[in-house]
Amino acid sequence: MTAPRFQGELTVPFGLELLAVQQEQFRLQLAGYFGAPGDYLVAFTSPARPETLFARAGRRFADLGLTLKSFDVKKIVVEPGEARPVFDVAALAVLTDDRTGGEVVLDSRVRKYSDTPLAVLQMVSGGPRREVREGDTFADETSTYRIERIQLDPPEVVVARTTPGLPQPETRILRPLPAVAQQTVGQTPAGQQAGTGQPAGKAGKTQVFPPHPAKGLATSGK
Repeated sequence: MTAPRFQGELTVPFGLELLAVQQEQFRLQLAGYFGAPGDYLVAFTSPARPETLFARAGRRFADLGLTLKSFDVKKIVVEPGEARPVFDVAALAVLTDDRTGGEVVLDSRVRKYSDTPLAVLQMVSGGPRREVREGDTFADETSTYRIERIQLDPPEVVVARTTPGLPQPETRILRPLPAVAQQTVGQTPAGQQAGTGQPAGKAGKTQVFPPHPAKGLATSGK
């Protein structure tokens, strides 16, 4: 049987694999609402907090630097110009952002992302996946790594590694590996899926966000 194309030819800088580059989720997400016009109780989730957060207009989330300015549920024309316009129902939360001084609108029909790129890394030798931003640092047994730059399109990450005994950091560009290369690199340790550090057949879960109900009680899907 012919060996995979990357067998024996592949070198992974620092033994560090770039799994993905994506936009970071905004620090508050609209999950649902209770009540009727003029008396809505709004449910939010935050990537940084495990619990569901409830608020009415005027509530300030001090640790997130956000205040719920207003909330409404509206009919929105999605196909204008038709003889019989098509409408969609959208819940809209308007937030004031202490960090920027501006306003942010959360729409129940889409997830909100920030402008910050996020890289997902993993050591080829195993261990947890790391979600990192530009400027983040982390270390293993021998070196310290600093994320110098993250680019969304095409996806790539510039990483500098500082090792005791070396006068200057070593800098490399990481790019996602092709599927064949991921299989090759992930052959060790035996019995684990490539790039996951988990037993074969038990890939990591992908969180699925359910569609927002058109009316009534909306939940966070938990």
